[in-house]
Amino acid sequence: MASTGSITGDTTFHPPVLYKDVQAVAIKLGDTEEMVEINPEFGPVCLHLDGLPSSQHVFFDDHTYTLCPTKHWSQMTSTEQTVMLHQIAKKNRFVREYSQEMGLSPSFRNGGRTAIDDSAEKFKK
Repeated sequence: MASTGSITGDTTFHPPVLYKDVQAVAIKLGDTEEMVEINPEFGPVCLHLDGLPSSQHVFFDDHTYTLCPTKHWSQMTSTEQTVMLHQIAKKNRFVREYSQEMGLSPSFRNGGRTAIDDSAEKFKK
């Protein structure tokens, strides 16, 4: 007999509610926390070196360096959503720290303030 995919036999995907209506989450990375904003439709907001946030996620395979398409936020399981939040938290921390170390001013929007500055300051309060 073929497996039905669940104990009850219901194979319908039900989107997780773990991060439903959550606007931001603190992800513990070592001794610090990284705040990650969550777009309700597209998922975690990723910071880029140009200073602009985006919900466009591009990941590369660690071994072959080929593009790995990701599922839409609403099609992910709660485990996949949690993993993505951790990946984005690590990337955002790197982008913010790198831009600060290099003295980069990725964008002159907002009177010289970048989205990286605004995002970091927003969660300090």
